[in-house]
Amino acid sequence: MNALDSQGVKPADIKIINLDFAAASAELAAGQIDATWGGSNTLSLRDKGLADIPLSTRDLQGAGQLSGFVLADGAFANANPDIIKRFVKVQREAAAWASDDKNKEAFIRLLATQSGYPENILRVEWDTLPPLSERLSPELDAPYVAKLKKAVELAYETRLIRQPFDVDSWLDKSHLQATP
Repeated sequence: MNALDSQGVKPADIKIINLDFAAASAELAAGQIDATWGGSNTLSLRDKGLADIPLSTRDLQGAGQLSGFVLADGAFANANPDIIKRFVKVQREAAAWASDDKNKEAFIRLLATQSGYPENILRVEWDTLPPLSERLSPELDAPYVAKLKKAVELAYETRLIRQPFDVDSWLDKSHLQATP
C-alpha cells in the first residue's frame, strides 16, 4: 500500500492478482502482466532483456518491500515448545552468521547454490536492501508488525482476502522471549 500510495496509485486504479514468484516471472516475461513485485526473479528477467525495472523498493525508501514469515499453529506451538525454541535459536544464529561481514561471500554462495540464481544477481539484491540483521531477524518488532498490518489492509482492499483480521491476535511473542 505504501508503494502504491507513494506513486499516487490507489488499489482501485489497478487489478491485483496473487501469483507466486515463478508464475509472476513467467507471466511478466510473456507480456501477460504489466508489473510484479519481485527480487532475484525480476533481476534475472532484466538481465535477459525480458523486463525493465523502472522502480524499486530502494527508490521508495523500502515501501513495498517483500516480507516472509513462518506461521505455526498455536496448538502445534504449545504442544512442541522444544521445536519452536530450537527453531528460534537456529534462526537467530543464522541471522547473526549471515549478518557478519566476514561471512558475506559465503552467504551469497550459499544462496546461489540453493536458489539457482547467479551470484551477481543475488549480490545486487542483498547488497542494496536493509541490513541482513534486520531482514533475517525472527523478532516481532514494531516496524515489522506495522508492515504486516498494512499488508493485511492492502490484501483486504484489493480483495485478495475476504475479511481483515487482527494481526496482533496471530502473534505470540512468548516463544521469542523464552528463547535466549
